[in-house]
Amino acid sequence: MHTSLPVAWLSARVPGFTLAKRSQRVFLNGVNAVAAESPIPDIQAQAHELDRRQREEWFLFNKGMNGEAPQNGGPKIQARIHEMTVRQTEQWLAWMDGMLEVHRSMFVFREPTPVQLEEHKAGLELAIEYCAFIKGLISDPEFNEPDLVSRLQMRVRQLQDAYNTFHDTAFSDTQADEVLKQVFPE
Repeated sequence: MHTSLPVAWLSARVPGFTLAKRSQRVFLNGVNAVAAESPIPDIQAQAHELDRRQREEWFLFNKGMNGEAPQNGGPKIQARIHEMTVRQTEQWLAWMDGMLEVHRSMFVFREPTPVQLEEHKAGLELAIEYCAFIKGLISDPEFNEPDLVSRLQMRVRQLQDAYNTFHDTAFSDTQADEVLKQVFPE
């Protein structure tokens, strides 16, 4: 279970860290990192809408393919499929960036409610599942997009770290305190 650290304890160990008493504003070395006050966006609804639009795009693509003969359009069709897959993967990466931004602004510097934690957990689980699906599409060596695969692997690590920070029950508060002591020795 995530417990918030006392501001005085953090301020003593992290140079330049302060927390304003109003508005959950965080300042680290004078840089304002506002902890968002708005409700958590419905990440699941956003993901399902993105998925719906992309399925529709594939449906329209397939519908348009009915008139093309495979022997005449083979390389052209493959190029169109490749381009559409890259574009849709970029859309998912942008969605995941939004998910990570929600994590940073809504969870890192403030104490979330149990309902917010459940929404956060479900959103991160969904994002990690979509990453596994996307990885299956783009990791084929014939797809030949190593930069895209690398970016996706990085997002998976970031999403998994965000998940583990708040939802990994194997990591106890005692273990978290030990890690903090190692990072910020007294």
